[in-house]
Amino acid sequence: MARRPVGAAGGVVAERPHRPDARRHGEQHPPHLGVAGDRHRPAAVRRAALAALGGIGGSLLQGALGDAEYAEFMELAAEEGFDPEQVAGDLAVAGHGPLPVLAVIGAAVIAVIAALSVLGSRLTRQPPPPLDWFATVTFALVIVAFLWPADFYNHYSAFLAPFLALAIALPASRVLGALPGSGARERVTLLVRRCVAGVAAAVLVLFAVLQGIAESHLAAAVTGAEISAARRAIPPGSCVLTDQVSYTIAINRFVSDAPGCPQMVDGVGSDYALSSGHNGLTGAGSTPAVEQLWLSAFRSAQYVWLTSDSTRRVPWTLRLRAYFLANFEPLTEGPDWLYARKAQHRR
Repeated sequence: MARRPVGAAGGVVAERPHRPDARRHGEQHPPHLGVAGDRHRPAAVRRAALAALGGIGGSLLQGALGDAEYAEFMELAAEEGFDPEQVAGDLAVAGHGPLPVLAVIGAAVIAVIAALSVLGSRLTRQPPPPLDWFATVTFALVIVAFLWPADFYNHYSAFLAPFLALAIALPASRVLGALPGSGARERVTLLVRRCVAGVAAAVLVLFAVLQGIAESHLAAAVTGAEISAARRAIPPGSCVLTDQVSYTIAINRFVSDAPGCPQMVDGVGSDYALSSGHNGLTGAGSTPAVEQLWLSAFRSAQYVWLTSDSTRRVPWTLRLRAYFLANFEPLTEGPDWLYARKAQHRR
């Protein structure tokens, strides 16, 4: 069966298993538990499912749909008022992603480093010193380390930045130092050095301004109303399982008095450790130890708080999904869904 690439907003996987049980009882669940094809859902839930599956206005994620599911998705998109041609175009763009631009930028950076290194060696008539080699080789190894796993997080770039700066600055300083500092070309050399220093300072200021602008537009991932609602719904001391522990810390429900409450602090880190570097979207669920870890956590939890990015952390295997749907019911609707154990909630 042909597969089609699909983006997803906020890291929600485009997986839609058949769930006759939930449809029969009229339960509502977030997109990552499979509601996108259900015409009986409220419009808000269906739109959330569309955003999750199509990546419309959200971050991109590679997923896959079969031909029948793709046709159903496009039909649902048309029902929600989206232009099918525009949706198809957005999906095509999502499938390509920003790789061409990144490839061009990466090639340009490598060319600059290589040119400066060669020019510095020609002017000084000496090979690059050990520190230059260290910076360049470490820069290359960090790039390889970024490309090797399936995951990448924006803050990883902070680890690359110092080695990139050294890989450029060290050979550039050799080039500038090798320029003639006396005679007829002294004025030209001084001008070049000042221009390079000015460009470096301007780049630093530009990056600082861009970073400031980006951070000034940051908003909380969870609203104050949602925090208050969760705090009211969850009694102090309850056993709360979440894929993002900052949520339970924010409502002072991180510590539980319930015996046997799972100590899941870093869900995706646990996936990595038990599955040799995979997460919920890249195959962690195929590792029995990962599935058993999450199943044990679900069995002990009284409440489960799933973020819109939970599918990257929770490996929703058929077994996990079946247990979850059979034992938990939603207290709130997305984008971050709070669940309570059914027997407990009905008391």
